[in-house]
Amino acid sequence: MTVRPFLLPADPLDRFLALYQQARDTGRWWEKQSNSLRHACLALVTLEGRPGDLIRRLRRTADELKSRSGMFSPMQNAMRYVYAAHLMAIELSPERILKESERLKQMLKAEKLPRSTSAYNIVTALVLLEQSLEAGGSARISRDQVARMAQIYRAFKEDHPWITGGDDLAPAALLAGEPGAPRAIASRVESVYQELRSFKYGRGNALQ
Repeated sequence: MTVRPFLLPADPLDRFLALYQQARDTGRWWEKQSNSLRHACLALVTLEGRPGDLIRRLRRTADELKSRSGMFSPMQNAMRYVYAAHLMAIELSPERILKESERLKQMLKAEKLPRSTSAYNIVTALVLLEQSLEAGGSARISRDQVARMAQIYRAFKEDHPWITGGDDLAPAALLAGEPGAPRAIASRVESVYQELRSFKYGRGNALQ
């Protein structure tokens, strides 16, 4: 199984506006003020199909995520639309991402990595699953992927021991798909961090 090609429409802005208008027109009142719904529509821009059909699929996927999750899960809030859109983009089921996020928790524990919030854990799982699919692998996170992510995370920790925490696992997962040694990757990140500091950006977790 592989990820479908990334197809940008001729006019991405018009496509986004059509999707977002459809989502607003058919949504509940509180959704119309939701940033999550806008972000979900951005993720749908590259998908083929009529806006109405895509938004109906989005709602079905989001509803399934909610129904399969516990009371305190991030799937109970509007962020589930963002997760649902990304699942549609990489053609994975709600059942798969929920199972893989639970497997990921156990692998993080085995690597002695910090716990992250459920929301960050879902994002990390999505990133690793997409990388696995792009590499022609299965819809399953491998221990090798998590081990490489852990090496990059620990390199982050060496550079910024006080601000590196569970919320940095998703960026480490994103960079795990890049070529190069973990220490070299982290050094490039640190170089960008210091360059941004030279432009008067405030140091800290948000900048990292």
